[in-house]
Amino acid sequence: MTDAIHIERLHYRVGNAFEIKDLDLHVPAGSIYGFLGPNGSGKTTTIRLILGLLRPLSGKVTVLGDRMPEQYARILARVGYVPEQPHLDTTLTVRELIDFQAAFYPRWDRARAQELVARFELDGDEGSEGQADDSACARAVRRSAGSG
Repeated sequence: MTDAIHIERLHYRVGNAFEIKDLDLHVPAGSIYGFLGPNGSGKTTTIRLILGLLRPLSGKVTVLGDRMPEQYARILARVGYVPEQPHLDTTLTVRELIDFQAAFYPRWDRARAQELVARFELDGDEGSEGQADDSACARAVRRSAGSG
């Protein structure tokens, strides 16, 4: 079985205050994986390194068989990410937020997005305030594996 995420000897540091040293991580394809730990232990930083939002000092990150950051566009077209505090315009309706997101993905699956709006019981024509987390989840999983 191949790994969805494969990290070898990842090293990242911010000044003298924080460091991830020699991280090895293997997440098998098809598995569900979570990061648990106290505040400041590197959970969010590791996710940002996996997504290419931060650059490691050394080490190797492979996502869905592609090297990060060399293949970042290909990787990001195939993954969904909901940050701890999504920055969403709460004046937009859920439908408007989804339409905005769709503009960034040429192969956006509108039928799947509408299915997820229904599954998460979102009102597509109501303001997104109060529905932001559910809307972000729906947008993150809105496409089937391998689509962009």
